[in-house]
Amino acid sequence: MEIIIIGAGMIGASLAFEAVNLGARVTVLDAGERVSGTSGTSFAWVNAHGKPPRVYQQLNNAGIDAHQALQARFPHRRWLHLTGSAEFRHPHDAAALAVQARQLTAWGYPVRWLDKEALLVREPALARDAVPAMPILWCEREGWLDTRLYINTLLDEVIAGGGSVATATAVAGIIRNNQRVTGVTLANGRALNADLVVNCCGRWADSQPFQPDLALPLAPTAGLLVRVPSAAAPVRHVLITPTFDVRPDGPGHSLICPNDLEVAWALTESPAARDQAAADLLREAARLLPGLRGITDYQVTTGIRALPKDGLPAIGPLPGLTGYYCMVTHSGVTLAALLAALAAREMVTGQTASALAPFRPDRLFA
Repeated sequence: MEIIIIGAGMIGASLAFEAVNLGARVTVLDAGERVSGTSGTSFAWVNAHGKPPRVYQQLNNAGIDAHQALQARFPHRRWLHLTGSAEFRHPHDAAALAVQARQLTAWGYPVRWLDKEALLVREPALARDAVPAMPILWCEREGWLDTRLYINTLLDEVIAGGGSVATATAVAGIIRNNQRVTGVTLANGRALNADLVVNCCGRWADSQPFQPDLALPLAPTAGLLVRVPSAAAPVRHVLITPTFDVRPDGPGHSLICPNDLEVAWALTESPAARDQAAADLLREAARLLPGLRGITDYQVTTGIRALPKDGLPAIGPLPGLTGYYCMVTHSGVTLAALLAALAAREMVTGQTASALAPFRPDRLFA
């Protein structure tokens, strides 16, 4: 079976790896370089809380299991860091966090409460006076993922398994025979044929090559990330605070983003606005992490996150078409390993994945 995968981010790389291991002949195409798109500008929090409805929370929880199983196959390439996450909120929002914790417990998701002193034992760099004397939600299964190491490892495995990975290779068009997709045309005019074309383009899944009727309805959001030396923010876990989130980012660095993970679109278009937002974020974060006060050594990036219009994953063929499959989702970091394993089996073996039934793209066209 010949499969063309458009997009070499978390989802595309994961799918290519799984499909090659099932015996498919795979070609991965990406208009950019490796890890240059959304996957490279993600906070990369691996988690399954704050993700209603239950079927979506269950999918994310299974995604964590899938990541652990995949990581076990590469013990010397450690990209997965499930060191736990801690969340606290403003006092006026504490009741909502308690409701969420009760719901997660009822669903069998392991959470528990920490007090201020227990958090300070885990995170001694926090300013004691800035940590609230209120319950802090601890999610032991959660953590973060090194997207660069993950993607590069899997794409290298695809090549070693006989697949092809072509970066800086833009797709200009989709080849069709009526309602059947049969391949793609590259920007240089070359045509590539395949039994199946898979759209793993994330926030570009509705771009020109897929218009008008191969595009998914999207509602993408913008995000801001600030990378700082770990000496300034020496955290050990993912911390979710009322105004910002922070986590380790490999040796020597930490990563900070606004709490709601979304920012104004203008920040992606105006460097001055982006830099001002980053300075404001660091000033706020310094109340909890004093090492950030006066920091000038940091890097700022913005990104656009993929989000189908109803906020849930869109995985599967589009109605009325054959030879074409879409894989677009928010929480792509958490879900990549699981969605790839399920979708690859559907594509190569014809085994339908019941776990994907609530997330088929046809609901977006109803």
